[in-house]
Amino acid sequence: MGPNEKLPASVDGLVKCPEATPFWNGTACIQCSGATNLFSNVTKKCVACNETTEKFNSTTHQCDKINNDYLTAKNASNLVNGDWPTTYWNQTYDNLKK
Repeated sequence: MGPNEKLPASVDGLVKCPEATPFWNGTACIQCSGATNLFSNVTKKCVACNETTEKFNSTTHQCDKINNDYLTAKNASNLVNGDWPTTYWNQTYDNLKK
């Protein structure tokens, strides 16, 4: 905070930030945007959803859990290395589709 800047007005100890920079991080009113478009009240920082388990919901402005209901992890290396695991799971998957 510069020497000529003033703290935002507060009421009952709560800081009222302007709409353009709506989040109070303990020292200044800030804006969260781009990849870190969410504000954490715990860390007082702009954060992002966990890319592997969550997706940002622009309607609710929250991180929604991604449905990862797979037979196994989609990046499992044992399904593509060697003949046995791949053949076994391909047959299992084919049987489930019937």
